[in-house]
Amino acid sequence: NKDIIGMESEVSVAQKTLTRRQKEHSDTQVDSYAELSQWSHLEQDCRRIEVQRLQAVKDAQQRNFDSIADSRESNARLNEELAAVGAALGAYESAAYTSVLRQHDGLV
Repeated sequence: NKDIIGMESEVSVAQKTLTRRQKEHSDTQVDSYAELSQWSHLEQDCRRIEVQRLQAVKDAQQRNFDSIADSRESNARLNEELAAVGAALGAYESAAYTSVLRQHDGLV
């Protein structure tokens, strides 16, 4: 009888230990899943932020390209205007020179 009571006591202790360890394991799994979920959310946030960063870089590059194109168009217009002013100045100088020559030669 004592042996049976001793064995029952050992079984009871073993069952309690097993139950406690199962609970600890279960708690550890829950903690692990929670941590894994957090890491997953962080990873998604990092990906989202990286996509936003890349889009911002792309947008900035496009603005730079647009600005360069606008500057080139503006420079081309200024060059055309400068050429027109140069041509007008050349025509004025030529007319003035011709007038001076005529006055000098007494043709006026």
